[in-house]
Amino acid sequence: MMGNWSAPHARYHEPIRGLGFRRLLKKHGFQVYLIDEYKASRCCPTCHNESLHTFRSVPNPRPYQRERYSTVVCHGLLRCTNLYCRPAMAAPDRYRFWNRDVAACLNYMHILREIRHNGMVPHRFRRVAVAPTRRRRRVD
Repeated sequence: MMGNWSAPHARYHEPIRGLGFRRLLKKHGFQVYLIDEYKASRCCPTCHNESLHTFRSVPNPRPYQRERYSTVVCHGLLRCTNLYCRPAMAAPDRYRFWNRDVAACLNYMHILREIRHNGMVPHRFRRVAVAPTRRRRRVD
């Protein structure tokens, strides 16, 4: 099970070099699943809603940018804002917290189980099909 994320157009990120590794695994008889990582870290693994959001500001870890941005949003810690996903026996104002990587990994496992069982990705992790837009031709 491998994610298909690569960053050819993102700044300061190199594309993942996984094509050779995938070929090697297939050559040795392993079954390789490519999982679209879309919404994997936004859906709560407990309530299955797209309700995970960032909420915490932390001091900027970059010393050379602390003057401009003293605090930044912590993207590694998320909370589920669904009212029915609160932990049992918790106060009404408490939220269920998730590490972003743990939530994504649990969602990958759910995607893999659904692919094996139904042969399809669950609806909440699918991309919405958008009709192609017509581009205007430039007239010189």
